[in-house]
Amino acid sequence: MRPVHGGARLAAIPNPRLKEFVHLHVHSPYSFLDGVSPIERLLQKAKHLGMPAIALTDHNSLTGTIRFYDRAREMGIKPIIGAEVDVEGGYHLTLLAQNLKGYANLCHLLSEAQLAKRYPQPAATKQMLARHSSGLIALSGCGKGEIPSLVASGLLEEAKDAAAFYRSVYQDRFYIELVYHPNSAGRRSIYRLVEFAREMCLPIVATNDVHYAEMEEYTVHELLEAIRQIVPIEQLPGPRTVEQYLKSPAEMAALFRNTPEAINNTVAVAEQCDLELPLGKPKFPAFPLPDSYSTQSYLRELTLHGALRRYGSLSTAILNRLEHELEVISFLGFETYFLVVWDIARFAKERGIRYQCRGSAVNSLVVYCLDISNVDPVEYDLLFERFMHEERHEMPDIDIDFQRTRRDEVKDYIISKYGRNNVAAVATINTFRARSAIREVAKALKLPESDLVALQAGVRWQSVKDLFKCTDTLPELKTNRALRSPAFRDFLKLCSALDGLPRHLSV
Repeated sequence: MRPVHGGARLAAIPNPRLKEFVHLHVHSPYSFLDGVSPIERLLQKAKHLGMPAIALTDHNSLTGTIRFYDRAREMGIKPIIGAEVDVEGGYHLTLLAQNLKGYANLCHLLSEAQLAKRYPQPAATKQMLARHSSGLIALSGCGKGEIPSLVASGLLEEAKDAAAFYRSVYQDRFYIELVYHPNSAGRRSIYRLVEFAREMCLPIVATNDVHYAEMEEYTVHELLEAIRQIVPIEQLPGPRTVEQYLKSPAEMAALFRNTPEAINNTVAVAEQCDLELPLGKPKFPAFPLPDSYSTQSYLRELTLHGALRRYGSLSTAILNRLEHELEVISFLGFETYFLVVWDIARFAKERGIRYQCRGSAVNSLVVYCLDISNVDPVEYDLLFERFMHEERHEMPDIDIDFQRTRRDEVKDYIISKYGRNNVAAVATINTFRARSAIREVAKALKLPESDLVALQAGVRWQSVKDLFKCTDTLPELKTNRALRSPAFRDFLKLCSALDGLPRHLSV
């Protein structure tokens, strides 16, 4: 289906693959304090509404992409991967990946923006957008988008210049995004944007800038906003709306009944997005091999030399086990991975940097013979299959702890040898637990700290839900009248709504 431009009027066109509306701007909790409903709940709602496709466009983040992509496909829903990107000037831009090239460009763009300016918010420059535009569809953004902001302020010439830039970068893959909140301000904003799009001959597309699955979750979104902005809820700036939930196609069609092309174009955009992620296929940086060696032959030679050094002479049992392990490693295609880990351990050993392998990797005789581990799996009768199995096509995990005071030397070596673009730190997702949820919700609601002293002193649960179940039996609650009140139980319900939601990323 081709995009419909502003002046046209189309009746609903039957389509065997996609229904009449697709949500193209959706936030999950991986927008970090700006999205409420877990990915599973968003997908379940989309499934319930009969939607065959849905996008995930978290704020400056692709953290939830793989979870969303895998689960959506399991449920028979077409996943559309994107992000809401901060652009210089404090503006937002919604980007959607058409294909693997577009996904790669989105990754590059977000990484470059994060590295260039992390605080207070990462922001992509216009030059970055132009460099990484291939394979991406651009929507002009919510009310904080550059064009919507300029049009709302009456700066039409500036808006035209911005539109000319985005059209030059994304060509026919640029759409004016319409987010319609049914109030007087929302109606004026939509009217102006539609007129602007028609004047500029730009296609329009409807979204709802979704931040939660159900309208009732608006309260939790307000709470997260207060926590993110570090202000009490009552001081949140307006205007705000309860409308940013996952609306049905019928609700969206009713909102945009005067501009049906904006609804039809969501289908046109969704049909252009056919991203297939090559999951489960390992990609390693090239390992520099000596002349006349393959990865298999070099790994075999290193392993056998290491075995002779470890044991002096090789029994039939040791040789058989080494052959078996090397066959499994080769069958699963992980020779390069073992060579890279061997190289890192070799560097540390040569420079006297202490290190220790831990976890199931110590079950491998190859790992022992490569001097990655000092635990002899033969002596302790350790089973290799706990580490790797030919029927379990999973990436092996070799965990090594390096001497803390010299860890940066190892990192610098890895970067210098394999290239900065091939090296990254692993992120961990910090989530709300009982103590942090209680503390931050109390601040947002301006609750007196004195009311929470007894509770915080007695917190010994990770989950607020577990605490909530125990409120009638805890000694510290039985003796505190304030903590037994209905208002306090409402407070705990809000805390439990945050249970397990992503709070921030750490390295």
